[in-house]
Amino acid sequence: MMNFRLKELLERAGAPSQAELARRLGVPRQQVNRLVNRDIERIDLKTLNSLYEALGCRSVDDLIAYKAADSEALTFRERSVDKGTASIVSGFVA
Repeated sequence: MMNFRLKELLERAGAPSQAELARRLGVPRQQVNRLVNRDIERIDLKTLNSLYEALGCRSVDDLIAYKAADSEALTFRERSVDKGTASIVSGFVA
């Protein structure tokens, strides 16, 4: 699961307001509000790049975090193969 961390970044001391961030990005404030509230399904790379620059991010992890849906992290093989055949495949791939 992707975790968009914009709200956390905007709560830092010295961070821009939502209105200021919207101005820097050239988008309506309502769009920034949807980003903050994680009410999005996708984001344009241009917008993502502008967010990094406007917030002074140094890495992808500053703005986006990934956590497996289960409490256990899944391997690539487990993510790539449905659960019904995962045990069969694991017998063939060491």
